[in-house]
Amino acid sequence: MADLSPYAFVVVLMALSAAGVVKGVLGIGLPMVAVSIMATVVPVTSAVAVVFLPMILSNLWQAYSEGHHQVALRRFWPLLIGLAVGTLIGNQVLVRADPDKVILFLGLVVIAFCASSVFQERFRIPPEWERWLAPVIGLGAGFVGGFSAFFGPLMVMYLVALKLDRDEFVGSVALANFTGAVVLYGSLAGMGRLALPEIGASALALVPVLLGMEVGRRLRRHIEAELFRLALLLALLVMGLNLVRRSVM
Repeated sequence: MADLSPYAFVVVLMALSAAGVVKGVLGIGLPMVAVSIMATVVPVTSAVAVVFLPMILSNLWQAYSEGHHQVALRRFWPLLIGLAVGTLIGNQVLVRADPDKVILFLGLVVIAFCASSVFQERFRIPPEWERWLAPVIGLGAGFVGGFSAFFGPLMVMYLVALKLDRDEFVGSVALANFTGAVVLYGSLAGMGRLALPEIGASALALVPVLLGMEVGRRLRRHIEAELFRLALLLALLVMGLNLVRRSVM
């Protein structure tokens, strides 16, 4: 990260700012937007390391500010355990996989998330399925998150299908993202992939992310959430296709 060209530095700065705006408006999407864009100019492992502190602090604040963390913990603890286990497995893949395969996987995850988001409002999970499905979803979401820092795709689809109200949804997804991020970066630190240089870069990344979140919070009052969601999905689709193109060319 210290050897970034001026162009790459601008791309990283824009990625972090845009991710903050998305997080401020929608409450989700910080790693997906930031890592997807940054992976076009820096190694995926570096992009994942940079969003370390922004992911943990933003989700911790969001989980507690919504006031549903205790209820979410009691209801979703099987999901969180599955998430932790899946994250450890996915993290082992991240540090050993071929970089081109990692980029291809990221692109496919982003494209799949965009495609599923178009139909996710139609999904509904019966209450009797939740007990056995929660740890399975957690394991899958953790694997994807440990591999890419994208805990959102499966997690968001699952929580939306449970038809949670807005505040409960935001608090629950933030708690899940916080749990996954702590396990992910704890594992990276244990393997020596998250040292002082990476932590320093991540601390600097807080500035554009937090500024972006404040902009997003203010924008949320003036734009329709559905319009912004559609624009986000279109932008993510372009990023995903670009990552796939980069991995195969």
